[in-house]
Amino acid sequence: MRALLVTLLLAGCNPPEAPTELSDLARYVIREFDNDDPAFLQAGATNLATLLDAVDYEADTVARSTIPTGLQAEDVVGLTRPADTELEDTADVSLYYRSRHPVAAHADYTRQADQLDAEPTATAYMREFLEGRDCFGNGDCEHLRTVNDLTRENLLFSMQFELWKDFRRLQTEDGRAVMVSRAWTQEGFLAHVGTANLRQSWTLDVWLDEGEGSERLRVNWAETTFDPPIDEDIIRNTTRAAIQDALEAGDDALDL
Repeated sequence: MRALLVTLLLAGCNPPEAPTELSDLARYVIREFDNDDPAFLQAGATNLATLLDAVDYEADTVARSTIPTGLQAEDVVGLTRPADTELEDTADVSLYYRSRHPVAAHADYTRQADQLDAEPTATAYMREFLEGRDCFGNGDCEHLRTVNDLTRENLLFSMQFELWKDFRRLQTEDGRAVMVSRAWTQEGFLAHVGTANLRQSWTLDVWLDEGEGSERLRVNWAETTFDPPIDEDIIRNTTRAAIQDALEAGDDALDL
């Protein structure tokens, strides 16, 4: 993290302004994820902290969830997108969650090749590291870049697909540790059991230190079609429940 602090000092005295509303802020973080000036992402992380600190984490999943607006083309410039898809076709959902583990523990777990313990709907989940595995866990580098081969199964389908996922570590303006990740599919995938067609998937994850644990946010923008079609509200409700299960499993994996 020393290199990050030096870069922030050189960034100047007028930090950029980030949005404060969740939908625009989530899009901003995706868009500015690789900005060479870390002040842009730090501004987003600081505003995310304000949102996360205001959440009632004792509420049920529906109360801790929103329906964000979709991504736009300028948010994903530089990322390979599945052919013949439109960003406005995604079913979108977000969920806030309180983790009992700090950001550092979550960052260290990202460096594990087998992610299956943290993925309750997967039957296989292997991570290949493209950059940063040796230095990301202890904070000596900001970025970790991965590609993941996984198989998900539920009552409706079984599907193997490839997920690209990048992580970045930083701090809020008042020094709280933050990790953000963005994940996306570069192509579409068909289920080998069932009729599901995963046309596109985009995910933002946020971890923010709070006390002995961390506050978390996941925003998912995805387009999955079925034959016969399934109502979008059912897809969204199923996704919300799956996110809650996954975040709980992430905590359980860190308990091991």
